[in-house]
Amino acid sequence: MLGQQGAQDRPILRIRGLCKSFGRTNALVDIDLDIAPASIHALIGG
Repeated sequence: MLGQQGAQDRPILRIRGLCKSFGRTNALVDIDLDIAPASIHALIGG
């Protein structure tokens, strides 16, 4: 069983190997992302 500290160290969202393409254009290639509890993130693209 994890203590309170161990639970805070685990991400609430984990993404591994994310890829996204639009036709032949690769927008994302093999992206890894961890989101921690109580954190704020923004993804901005154009």
